[in-house]
Amino acid sequence: MSILIVGSVAYDDIITPFASRKYCLGGSAVYFALACHHFDDVHLVGVVGDDFRASDRRLLLEHGIHTEGLVTKPGRTFYWKGEYLANWNDRVTHDTKLNVFEQFDPVLPDAAKQCRFVFLGNIDPVLQGKVLDQVDGKPYVALDTMNYWINNHRANLIKTLKRVDLLVINDSEAMQLSGERHLVDAARTIFEMG
Repeated sequence: MSILIVGSVAYDDIITPFASRKYCLGGSAVYFALACHHFDDVHLVGVVGDDFRASDRRLLLEHGIHTEGLVTKPGRTFYWKGEYLANWNDRVTHDTKLNVFEQFDPVLPDAAKQCRFVFLGNIDPVLQGKVLDQVDGKPYVALDTMNYWINNHRANLIKTLKRVDLLVINDSEAMQLSGERHLVDAARTIFEMG
């Protein structure tokens, strides 16, 4: 058993009520890979710019994460600056620069196609669907998304949701996706989407 993780690899400027950090390693693929490496082999697929620090790649490798699918392209790595509010569910995006991520077209290494678990990080739902087209068999698939994709790519998101087993969103996103005002109703409506 192994886990395929496809998503963003980024440099983030993060502001919280307690502290702030600049240009720290982030992105949905990084966070999920570092969490999962304790449990199984992890295959990370993403794109970074030529500014991606060797120490950050080494961090992934030192945790046993397979990085054959982490492609380096000329240009800068995806950048996000955001502020988490006191409740930690809500965030404000101050700046996003897609950089090399704008042209990301995930191609899975052969070993990654065999994974029994797939985590589709917070990326364009069309790309999430392309990943699923490349995997062999019927893995268990989890998908993460956020308000941007819900607002701007709703139809593609709903199409991709029909192909997954688990959706990872917070309460605000659930209400936004479903159009419901109560979480129980939101869950029911989302479940009926596929």
